Amino acid sequence: MQTASRFEALVSPHLQDLRGYCHSLAKSKWDAEDLMQEALLKSFVYFKNNDRYEITKMFLLRAAKLSWIDRYRKTQVRSGRMESRPEAAFDADYIEIRGIIEWMAERLTPQQMEIWLLAEYFGYSMAEIAERRRTTVSAVKSALHRTKQGIREQRFRPAPPASGGSPASVERWVRAVLREEPRRMSM
Repeated sequence: MQTASRFEALVSPHLQDLRGYCHSLAKSKWDAEDLMQEALLKSFVYFKNNDRYEITKMFLLRAAKLSWIDRYRKTQVRSGRMESRPEAAFDADYIEIRGIIEWMAERLTPQQMEIWLLAEYFGYSMAEIAERRRTTVSAVKSALHRTKQGIREQRFRPAPPASGGSPASVERWVRAVLREEPRRMSM
């Protein structure tokens, strides 16, 4: 298979996520498209020179982030100021957090994911989660126990065929974690 065809086959499943990430960085449709093209070009050049390497979604997102930072620095140098950074540049943990949440969303139901985030990440008490979910404390404890047990059992296994969270849900969970705002998670 030709290099370009192999690259396209590896990249095409991730284009939607890459487009969304570029838009979250650039905050403009036009700039996001330019950023996406830069990231794809850089990734292709790297892939062409290292054809044994497989292009992953995380690789593409990282290429977009680095392209965004390069673009920002060039504009700051030209304008003579380097003191402030765009809001998106502060999302340094976006890729890592998104990767973790995607991994968990592939293995958990949306309900389990949200209960786990509320309890383990945001530090809600069982009573607060039960009130928010309109259920009993024992139901929340049971769900959280099953969730933790499921995570431990699947830690080194490949993801099951059915995914627990839609891309929109994953993005909502990532934004809630990044902004430290649990109310952004709709139950």
